[in-house]
Amino acid sequence: MTCFRLSTGETLSKYCKRTGLNYNTVFSILDKRGCTPDEVIKITPRHYNSHILNDGRELVQACRESGIHYTTVLSRISSGKWTAQEAFDSLYERRMKRVKLFGRNAKRYASEG
Repeated sequence: MTCFRLSTGETLSKYCKRTGLNYNTVFSILDKRGCTPDEVIKITPRHYNSHILNDGRELVQACRESGIHYTTVLSRISSGKWTAQEAFDSLYERRMKRVKLFGRNAKRYASEG
């Protein structure tokens, strides 16, 4: 097994443990891009393969805020029929209809409509 060292002398695996990064993710970036270990840690692995919505938010964060399952959105994106924005928007609209019908304010919405 190859031991990758940073310019500070610290091994890549110890750096990952200390900072909370996933070593396998960092190593796969290192392997795919052919970068040096110092270049790889400048890339934020948590944002390596993230989807950005039109309003600038990351898909993961938008799902957390709205209560939508991130894996459901990802499965729709991976099917190839939807973009990240389309998948999120359709699930968000569906969720808001459910909240309106069955949520805390269902009586208030019923009296308005």
